[in-house]
Amino acid sequence: MVKYERFDLEEQRVKLIAEKFENKNLLKNLEDAVLRGLSTSTGNILDNTELLETLEETKRKAAEVNTLIFFLICTFELNIVFENTIHKYSLLLLPQLFVILMKWTQS
Repeated sequence: MVKYERFDLEEQRVKLIAEKFENKNLLKNLEDAVLRGLSTSTGNILDNTELLETLEETKRKAAEVNTLIFFLICTFELNIVFENTIHKYSLLLLPQLFVILMKWTQS
């Protein structure tokens, strides 16, 4: 229904899905880099600064992506709730508004 009544919300939903997949692909690439580093590392892993930096970057990016996805989903859901609330109350107030306008035009 949103698809037909509110094109902008549908567009926002499509962008959200695209961004979600893009960020998940980024996380997968970072995770692959960590696994590659772990499998090729020799000696003490704690001495491998490149691997540790990649691990820290992966943790940081994962937190950013999860926060972003949560924010985008909440924003989208709030927009839908807001729109539905306005739509509901506008339908409830419409008859009252009609009566007020009729009285106003008659006076």
